[in-house]
Amino acid sequence: MLKTLTRFPTKHVEENLCFSVDGRVWLGYEVEGFEYDFHDESTKKGYFLNQTTLFTHLECDLHLLVIPRTTNSDEILDEHIESISGPMAPTGRWLFGKMKQYLKRSAMSTENTEYHFYILVQVNEEKKQKQARNPIVETAKFAKRMRQGFTNAAHEAIGLHESDILEDEIEEYKDMDEVIHGQLINTFKFVNRLTAPTLKFLIEQNFTRGMTEPERVKEWNIGETIELFDSNGKPKKVRRTRMQEIVKLTDCLIDESPGRSLILERQNEDGDLEKMHVAFLAVKSMPEESIFPGLEWIYRIQSHSLKFPVEISIRAHHMDNEIVTKQLTNSELELNDQRRQAMVGGKTTDLTIDRKVRGVKHVQDRFQTTGMPGYEMSVLFCVYAENKKTLQTRINALISEYKKMRIELVNPFGDQLAYFYEFLPGSHRYNTDFKLYVEPGVLAQGMFGATTQIGDNKGFYLGRTAKLNRPVFIKPDLAAKALENIANEFDSLSVMIAGQTGKGKSFLLNLLVYWIVMSGGRAFVGDPKGDRGDWPIKLPGFKKDQLEVWTLGASAEDAGCLDPFRICSSIEEAKRLSLELLSFLANANLEDSRYDYLVDAITEVTKLENPCLTLVKEQLKEKKNRDSNVMSEKALDSLNSLIHRLETIEKTPLAELLFGKPGQNYRVLSLERPLQVLQIQHLQLPDSKKPAVSIIDKLSESVLIAMTAFGKSLMNSDRKVFKVYVQDEAASVLKNSEGSRLSDDIIRKGRYHNTGLYLSTQNASDFNSENREVANVGMKFSFAMKYDKEAEEMLSYYNLPITDENVSMMKKLKRGQCLFQDIYGRTAIINVDPVFKELLTAFDTSTKSDEERELQSV
Repeated sequence: MLKTLTRFPTKHVEENLCFSVDGRVWLGYEVEGFEYDFHDESTKKGYFLNQTTLFTHLECDLHLLVIPRTTNSDEILDEHIESISGPMAPTGRWLFGKMKQYLKRSAMSTENTEYHFYILVQVNEEKKQKQARNPIVETAKFAKRMRQGFTNAAHEAIGLHESDILEDEIEEYKDMDEVIHGQLINTFKFVNRLTAPTLKFLIEQNFTRGMTEPERVKEWNIGETIELFDSNGKPKKVRRTRMQEIVKLTDCLIDESPGRSLILERQNEDGDLEKMHVAFLAVKSMPEESIFPGLEWIYRIQSHSLKFPVEISIRAHHMDNEIVTKQLTNSELELNDQRRQAMVGGKTTDLTIDRKVRGVKHVQDRFQTTGMPGYEMSVLFCVYAENKKTLQTRINALISEYKKMRIELVNPFGDQLAYFYEFLPGSHRYNTDFKLYVEPGVLAQGMFGATTQIGDNKGFYLGRTAKLNRPVFIKPDLAAKALENIANEFDSLSVMIAGQTGKGKSFLLNLLVYWIVMSGGRAFVGDPKGDRGDWPIKLPGFKKDQLEVWTLGASAEDAGCLDPFRICSSIEEAKRLSLELLSFLANANLEDSRYDYLVDAITEVTKLENPCLTLVKEQLKEKKNRDSNVMSEKALDSLNSLIHRLETIEKTPLAELLFGKPGQNYRVLSLERPLQVLQIQHLQLPDSKKPAVSIIDKLSESVLIAMTAFGKSLMNSDRKVFKVYVQDEAASVLKNSEGSRLSDDIIRKGRYHNTGLYLSTQNASDFNSENREVANVGMKFSFAMKYDKEAEEMLSYYNLPITDENVSMMKKLKRGQCLFQDIYGRTAIINVDPVFKELLTAFDTSTKSDEERELQSV
């Protein structure tokens, strides 16, 4: 039983190095969580084999920590509110303030737990806990120490303090970091080196469990460089630790009088007194062999049954095969001795002892057969609560949950303070009563790093996870920022939304657009169904000039609104687009003299004060009147044919949108307006496999080309503003060659221009564009699929295994529920939450009346 800690175990922290007072040196890393639930057995086995290989070949003592960090929704939204700028900022800040209140009322503002995974590797070989002492090797080590000089002698020679560390020694351990990091990165997808502030958190969080988390710092420098001289007068640089910086992290009263728990009491930064009941449990026994899949004992703390935070500390001392078999032999002898003593006393042998003897013998035989190394493990769990009753409920729930996996947890009396210290980075194992001798596979099968976390934990609230009811936050422009601490798998700002009609895909698309605009972004929405016509009336928060919904062709002011000279950001771009449109409509290619006439006419129009597409035809007529006498009959026929073709086109529906006229009262799309919706009547896009033949097909495609040009202008506008180009019911656009080209262009270049393409359609097969760029979108959302084939296509698009379980899941998603894959490649089912009733009404595309909505909400 440990009553006090005579010396704090951590001596110094330098970058990701943690030096212990007993000479141990730890390199620290954080493993980014990986999604696990939706993968098939083959993929899961791959994870298992990778971790088994790591723990077999990483011949070091390890300290694994699984720490839940409370993600405070208030802090997330406060940070988001602070970042908002632009014309929508006042409204956005007010709405996100209301969102904070909503989450607080639903008890989610401070209950979002995100698990983090830390691994500390002990790299001072001299301090490895379990070593085979080979006399020859030991003699060589002694000789090496003699050549280098004993550490104590060196300390005395140059006047080092006991806590001082030679900078040369620090650099040597940094060199080892490359090797260790390389081994870890081969096992886990993303591994970040710990920083001094993170190590500070890992120390301090032990004294603040369940209480207000201390302020996070960007730097934590607790050492200073000083120069000393050895006996030969040679300068030596050393790092001298300011120990008070470490000690003040422990400012907490610890009451161990309850026996099976501790009471922590501290004053937070606001001066308020906080108290927390904390209990530690140890693994007394667990299956000796790896059983995979099905025994993911580390991952288990994120199950449905455990709706409270749980911490895990695993101290695993690496043992060569020779040592582990010897230890198991000793354990067998001890158990046999207990059995003999019981028989001498005339007592019946405890069946537990017999079972343990058989278990030890079985494991011993396995190690002797395989020759593999092993680990002597101490596994501790920690739970906490604000009162004793709740704490006991959580202890019982944890014991019960692990009993299902044949893992026995105990809550010992009198050892709580010792277990408390064992969680500290740089500390050592105090739990000597419950030693576990296991093969590397037992540690690997725990699935260290597997997570149910989803989203960015930044930005705005979108909904809740179906599994644990956690709030999901996303920051749509995060993928392109290339931040060092963001280990995203997808860099694209573009988004895919799919699913059968009536399940919620348009609703989610609208919700994303709304919150992006309220966050200071801009959105342009192509609306082929006309669902958004009443947004100016129903959608809250917009002034008249901030939201515009156009039904192109419905008003006289729409004439000429897509004229290249009115939508392009430069005259050169307008010239290029005009030539592209007119040559396409007139079937004039490079070898055709009509193409030359168009080039000359467009060039002349660009010189006019108010250029527009109709004036190209007028320039052609002027050329005819001016040059007909000197033109050949063939050339004149060609020019007449071109003029006649343009006159015919101008009389066709949709053409008036493209052909602006001089002196026209027109309105144009704006690059500055926060939200614009474009509804186009009579648009008829041909499939990419079928060339446009009819004039309506050609005009429809020309309108799309013009919209493409505006999309590019939007993309090329202010990089500081996040922009989204939105295409609802995108199947026809993606199947069209020009629409496919636009999609690929925005996805490919949008990251640089801070622009995302948001596509909504029914099936994954719609996203197979010609250049395959659509496969590289960032976030993906899929609502319920109707048929097996559709579900299989979507799973393939998500890079998830096509299993009966996953196909069934895709078909059984409820209305408003979708499978979300974030920019980190993690996948989870979420329930979309609009927060405000007004948004629910504005985005509802069903035929419900207002009265029916009222009755439904009662």
